[in-house]
Parts: sequence; C-alpha cells; structure tokens
Amino acid sequence: MAHKELENFILNENSGRITDALSKFELNRSRIVFVVDDKVRITGVITEGDVSRALLSGMTIHALIRSLKNISYKFIHLSEDHDADRVAAFRMIAKFNYLAIPIVNQNMELVDVVTVKDYFDITMGFINDFK
Repeated sequence: MAHKELENFILNENSGRITDALSKFELNRSRIVFVVDDKVRITGVITEGDVSRALLSGMTIHALIRSLKNISYKFIHLSEDHDADRVAAFRMIAKFNYLAIPIVNQNMELVDVVTVKDYFDITMGFINDFK
C-alpha cells in the first residue's frame, strides 16, 4: 500500500467549509473526510453524498462542515497487530460498502485510513496470484 497523506483525510469542524471538503475529496480520491475537533480527535465523517445533499437543500459552498457531519460512523481502534486492524477494516468495507474506515488511537486521533481502493488493490493482488 502506498503511504497516504492523512492530512488529506481530515478537516477541522470549527473552520472547515464545504469548499475545503471538496478539495479534500479531490486530494484523497476517496470521497470522504473525517471531521476533527481542535485537538485533532475524530468527531464525525462527511462524504460527497452529504455535501451534494447539503448543496441541493440550499447550503452554500462556504457553509461550515460541522452541520453536515455524521456522528454515527464505524472505526477500528488501533491494536498491537496493525495487520489485523487492516483486515478488520477490509471486512467492514466489504460488509457495509463503506468508502473508508479510519483506524484511531485511544484518543480518537487518526492513525491510518483503509480505503475501498486498498481493498480492491489487495483483492486484485490475490486474483493476479492465480494467473
């Protein structure tokens, strides 16, 4: 897996605007951002679908993202076995059809992100091994 720039996956709930979320979607190519507080703890998630619905309902692109965040989201707590954490995230992506699963430490700070692209890269690796 290529190293991900975690900064491309987070946006501060107190200063982030819809325009910032759109920029992050473009940078991380996963159509999702994790909303963080001033201590960089994850407090929610926003997807492109959330932004689209907000814009269609009349919000402007300059609106703060805190009103869009979904506070009900799945995550993995970091363990000593990071490979097992990633496998658990892959299972959640497959089961719930999620775009990405954050792996967080005990303070709810983002440590890693497992994306649907990672899932497909691993799957294609297995498929290619059978050629």
